[in-house]
Amino acid sequence: MNYDRPALLDGLASAYVLGTLQGPARHRFERLLPELVNARLAVAAWESRLHALAQSVPQAAPSPQVWKRIESRIAPRLRTQESARRAWWSKWIQPMAGVLTGMAIGVLAVKLLPNVLFPVDQLAQQEKALSQSYVGLLLDRDGKPTVLATATRHGTRLKLKILRSIAVPATGKVLALWALPHDPAGHDLPPLYLGRIPAEGKGELMLSDGAEKLLSNVSRLGVSLESAESSSDHPSTFVLTGHCVRLW
Repeated sequence: MNYDRPALLDGLASAYVLGTLQGPARHRFERLLPELVNARLAVAAWESRLHALAQSVPQAAPSPQVWKRIESRIAPRLRTQESARRAWWSKWIQPMAGVLTGMAIGVLAVKLLPNVLFPVDQLAQQEKALSQSYVGLLLDRDGKPTVLATATRHGTRLKLKILRSIAVPATGKVLALWALPHDPAGHDLPPLYLGRIPAEGKGELMLSDGAEKLLSNVSRLGVSLESAESSSDHPSTFVLTGHCVRLW
C-alpha cells in the first residue's frame, strides 16, 4: 500500500483518531506510526483540530462498577507479569534508568505537547498530509454523539456515519439534515436543507453547491423528523444538534 498518498493518510488518520479504524487495519496503522513522519503529523493534526468537537460532548464519568470490572480483569495478569519480571528487572534497571527516563520524556513530549515542539497544522498542510474539511458532530437529547458528517472544503459530497441508530416512527417520517447559518454579525439566518439521512449505517449527500459556499458561515447542524411527503422549507423540532467546524 502506498502510504505516501496524502488522501490515503488523511483517511486513515481521521478514522484512527475517531475510533472507526478497527481490527487488523488499525494494528497495521499503529505499526506504521513510528516509521512514517507524515502519518504521525496527520494523526496529531486530527487530534488537535477535533478538540473543539470533543469539548461539545458532555463528560461522562464511568460508574464504580465499570472500574471494578476493569480491575478484576487486569489485576491478576499484572501481578503475574510483575512477579516474573521482578527477578531480572532489578539487574538492568539501574544502568538503564537515565536512558529510559530520557526516552520516556521524549515520547510524552511528542504525544502531549505536539504543538509546542512543532506547528502541527502548518507542517501537516505543507506536507499535504491532511485535507481541509468541514466536520459536524451531532448529539441526541441526552448528549450522546449520534451522527458524524464530513465534507472536503471544496467538495460537493457530505459523508455521513451514524454512530448510534436513530429511532424513526414508522409513520412516513424521514430524517432531514439542516445547516444553521449566521450572518457576519452572528445573527441566525434561515436554516438550509441539506437532504435526508439514514437512521443507521453510513450515507452520503450530494450538496447543491460546494461545501465552502454552503458551510462557510455555518457553526451548527441539526436533524429533524419530517413528513416524507412534505416540502423541505422549514424544520420541525430538532432531534439532533451539534457543532460544525472547519479543519484548517
